[in-house]
Amino acid sequence: MTRLLFLCLGLLLLLVSCTLAGNNPVASTQTPVPEVGEQPTATLPLAPDATEPPAETILGEDTVLTACPLEAQQSAFRDDLTFDLETLEMDLCYELDFTLSTDGTRFDARALVTMQNGSEDDWPDLLFRLYPHAAVLFGGTIEVKQVLVNGEAVTSERVLEDETGLLVPLAAPLAAGEGAVVDILFSGELATEAERQERVYGIFARSENAATLASWFPMLAVWNEADNRWFDVPVLGEGDAVFAESALIRARLTGPERFDLATSGLIVGTEGGEGTITHEVVTGPARDLTMVWMEGYEQREDTIDGTLIRNWYRPDHEDSAARVFQSAREALALFNERFGPYPFEEVEIVEVPLHGAGGVEYPQLFLMAQELYGPRGDQQFLTFATAHEMAHQWWYSMIGNNINAAPWQDEALTNWSALLWLEEAGSEEAAERVAQGFERSVEQFEGGEGEEEISAPLESFRGRSGAYATIVYFKGALFFAALREEIGEEAFFAALRDYYADHRFAIAQPDDLLGRFEESSGRSLDEFYKEWGVE
Repeated sequence: MTRLLFLCLGLLLLLVSCTLAGNNPVASTQTPVPEVGEQPTATLPLAPDATEPPAETILGEDTVLTACPLEAQQSAFRDDLTFDLETLEMDLCYELDFTLSTDGTRFDARALVTMQNGSEDDWPDLLFRLYPHAAVLFGGTIEVKQVLVNGEAVTSERVLEDETGLLVPLAAPLAAGEGAVVDILFSGELATEAERQERVYGIFARSENAATLASWFPMLAVWNEADNRWFDVPVLGEGDAVFAESALIRARLTGPERFDLATSGLIVGTEGGEGTITHEVVTGPARDLTMVWMEGYEQREDTIDGTLIRNWYRPDHEDSAARVFQSAREALALFNERFGPYPFEEVEIVEVPLHGAGGVEYPQLFLMAQELYGPRGDQQFLTFATAHEMAHQWWYSMIGNNINAAPWQDEALTNWSALLWLEEAGSEEAAERVAQGFERSVEQFEGGEGEEEISAPLESFRGRSGAYATIVYFKGALFFAALREEIGEEAFFAALRDYYADHRFAIAQPDDLLGRFEESSGRSLDEFYKEWGVE
């Protein structure tokens, strides 16, 4: 996510005098949005044919892949890239049924979660995260109406200080290798423009022309095998919130027919109703399913290396959208070459109103701040932020990390990746000038506040957004630039390709990343890492 870069990186990019590739016109076909039709008159009910969960307590090893059938999930991948999902050891399937209200401010939904305990520990209970209920970053509300475990009703409990935890009891601990099915009925209400606060991004909000729903369903927390417990950090006011395992997701998403839909995953079927439209979606391995229902938008499409890029934008922002589109295409092609192929059939880009963020990343989709579009927007920062969010499709979406313990692991690498795009698509001089701006910002900050470690946990930046941006984004990007120079081009990019190939769809630890650079260079880098405050 381009968090506080939105506040200060634009100033740095003004130092760049070269013409960025994002300023070039783009030839593309625009798809008109259908005219507004009759609106549904009430909140729509859940689909009546939702499957009832089985009553068995212990499920077979193939249950997850039965709940989320392999053939359908494979369709989310590029035609020329397929993965054997059976060998990926997917332990989690979400079957989601969602209905958006007529006015786009609330929804009713059901989550049928089929899981297998893939750890070596017994799980005494289950912890789900209801991220949108957090007062910071999201600003919405989630109400849980009913929870069943293996067909039996249980009494769940809202936990954590921000009530974003849903603790689900079990009749008996779920042993390693055993499975369960949890059925959750819930509803949600989005933040509105009037309710948006300083620390609410707009990622779970109803704006004038869009309903943005990030991380809207109950998500199983990550199990911490080191401490034999669930990761249960509340949502903080800085950085990102979602820490999740990759899962297979199939969803039935219903909304008013006047809306278009951009979503994580691939729409594999669409049908109309009485004033409504329903889309069937599959994601392949994904950490989240985020969607935007919108009206009055236009779009551009192009296919790069087997992946369709779909860029959604407001009609009066065509010039800015062209820059975003060009930057996205360049970044996707470059990162495919340097890091390894992006495997999915589609990636979507949507401009929406955001507060305090230039963009926010999600699997197979990212949001761009509407405030950056148009004649008053910072067009140079807009293109840089686009490359940054595209890089997150590798560093976050494909390879997960603990965003609370090690936010630098994806954000610093992602911001360096955007510098790489600027170097390749713009010029080395342009990238160097931005890097020099990073250096000045770090020197000024640490001259007054003292040195801080890049690898500090997110909690250490709580209430210090400026420090978070300077240390994690700026100093972190400089670390990777210096590491590239320290071990050389061949070893540096070989390490990134190996890291990506070995950990895609998984959660990687900082040592997994740092160790790759030592292996590829054939030397210890302990002293170098310590000099930069990376451990």
